[in-house]
Amino acid sequence: SALKFLNGPGTSTHGNLKLTSIFISESGEWKLSGLKVLSSSEDPQPILYALGGLFPEAARYASPELMKTGYEVLKETLKDQNFDVNFSKLSPTESEK
Repeated sequence: SALKFLNGPGTSTHGNLKLTSIFISESGEWKLSGLKVLSSSEDPQPILYALGGLFPEAARYASPELMKTGYEVLKETLKDQNFDVNFSKLSPTESEK
């Protein structure tokens, strides 16, 4: 529900979603962290659009739309559509196990 809020009413993009950004509490609630590049579509110069692809492993977790066109595309499209997160890429790598 955190991502749904960020991408909807929050008019923002997380920009750093990966396995280590998701925590599960003892009660089973999913918690979201890694908000270093959280960017609002209403910000005239959001950090994500300029620097999003420079973060370690950015390409590994980026949606197909971002891989094809780059982070600049978010400026025009974020208000009109939400990008799918490729959750299949959120499985741990050998180095993360």
